[in-house]
This record gives sequence, structure tokens and C-alpha cells, in this order.
Amino acid sequence: EMLVTLHLLFAEVLEGDAWISGVECLRILASHRNEVFTKREVVGPRGRLRRRGILLVPEDQLPPGKGALCEMSLADWASEALLAGVGDGVRLAREEIERFLEGGEEPSS
Repeated sequence: EMLVTLHLLFAEVLEGDAWISGVECLRILASHRNEVFTKREVVGPRGRLRRRGILLVPEDQLPPGKGALCEMSLADWASEALLAGVGDGVRLAREEIERFLEGGEEPSS
């Protein structure tokens, strides 16, 4: 589940591709071809990622029983939660960090 979530997050953030094939998600989970069959449940309709609304699929465009093979995306709220605080970190000068590590004053923000 974590691998799929991170794969979708990086695809969205780094590649600008919010929708990824379910097959691609399965490939990162499976170490060999037979394992693809057992890992389908991770991205399938009854998997925790879909039940909790973390993983979105276009339900209206799915043929019955093919929920693991469609395009998938992270929900907006999930992406935002995973990226909370990223890029908003305090940038400090080396001198400020050294002074802080030596027990001096708190670094300024």
C-alpha cells in the first residue's frame, strides 16, 4: 500500500501525471509475474486504499471486475496530507545552524 501511494505521489509531483495505470502499480508491487495475481487486492475495489478514499478510480468507466486494471490517482486530500509542510521548511544560514548546535540562540525563521 505504501509503495503504491508513494509511486502515485511521485508520479503526480515529479512527472505531472496524476493518473497511473493499475497495471503499473501492480508491477512495482510484484517481484515476479505470479505475484501480480495476489497483489491485485491492494489496488482492487475492496483494498484499503480504495475503501478509505485514498486511491481514486473512475468508477463510471470501469468494466465489471476490472477495478485493478484501470487508471488510478491519489485523492487530492491524500496528496495534500502527504505533502504537508514540504517546501515550507525554514531556510537557515550555516552560521545560524552552527550557533544553534553550539547551544546559542534559537535560529530565526
